Amino acid sequence: MELEVEGQTGASYGEKSPERLARRNGYRERIWETRAGAVELRTPKLRKGS
Repeated sequence: MELEVEGQTGASYGEKSPERLARRNGYRERIWETRAGAVELRTPKLRKGS
């Protein structure tokens, strides 16, 4: 998931780049229910270009 976000933003986390397309804006948290139990997910949110 981290690589997908880097591709959408045009830069890795914390990197300053003139080619940057979007900015990170925290995480969207949710619970994913599986047969083995509940898993907490943190999906990165983007300000623009998501």
